[in-house]
Amino acid sequence: MEASSSSADRISTVRSEAGRRGAQTVKAAFGAAITRRRLAELVGASPSTIKRWEGLGVIRPKFDVILGSTTAVFEPEDVAFAQRLIVLLRDKNGEITVQDAAAEVRGKGGGGRNERHTGDRERGTDASPSDTVTSP
Repeated sequence: MEASSSSADRISTVRSEAGRRGAQTVKAAFGAAITRRRLAELVGASPSTIKRWEGLGVIRPKFDVILGSTTAVFEPEDVAFAQRLIVLLRDKNGEITVQDAAAEVRGKGGGGRNERHTGDRERGTDASPSDTVTSP
């Protein structure tokens, strides 16, 4: 019985060490990237909010393959822009669309690398209630 227990302990130790190495590999690979989740953490929003902003054309990630997975990655300029955007949206709580807030932030020198598309939706003339930020 003693040999069986010892063998099981060794296997458990090897698996645990392999798990730690795997976690370190993932952390190292994603550590330098500003992912959607990391951007959300940095600006105090949810990843779904960042994704909605992408859908509205307000912010655009580039896509990199990290550990075989296509991942949305943002630049430091995107972080600065999103931080200013979230402050403005919270200050004007429900009084401004995301697109109009983005245009205002860009107008104050907060443009970053994301250029706006033209069209009614980006100009705010097609804003729906879901495009206006309200606090919970």
